[in-house]
Amino acid sequence: MHLFLTTIDEYNQLREYACPLQQLDVAFKILNDIVMQGQTLLSSCIVEDNYTTSLPVKAFDGACFMAAMKELEQEWNNILSKPVRLASTVHHELRRMAQRRIEQSASRIAITEQTHNHLKTIRQRAKDLVARRPASANLLGYYDSLVNRYEVKLAKARFIHQLALDRFEQVW
Repeated sequence: MHLFLTTIDEYNQLREYACPLQQLDVAFKILNDIVMQGQTLLSSCIVEDNYTTSLPVKAFDGACFMAAMKELEQEWNNILSKPVRLASTVHHELRRMAQRRIEQSASRIAITEQTHNHLKTIRQRAKDLVARRPASANLLGYYDSLVNRYEVKLAKARFIHQLALDRFEQVW
């Protein structure tokens, strides 16, 4: 990492400096020390791995902020040393999604059962009609196929509901 800076010294001479650094806080200290000595900081930047980061010159007013930097570093170390409870957040979200899936599948079962029962009632009426009018036999076949289709849908909805219940037990 390298620090590049341009200043105007106490004799109104333009000065350019460059120096290698190991730590960013050392660069901040250098910039503040230069301003504290009465020089005017015109520009400053850090170059590291072919990336340039301009530093705001107004941030360096000559006041020492190393203590504040150390305090900030300590706060970050404290924060980073605490375990993250991300797993519990993910677990909670998985449980919520599994519960929602159970509710949706239960609702689908109820709707499919209601439609299935309604179709069986209509099919029974069609059987009664065929007994009186044999020419209506095609109608009975149509309702038989609908009832059979909804029996398959109902079995599928119950299977999906059971999968949702099993998934909830896994997440629990």
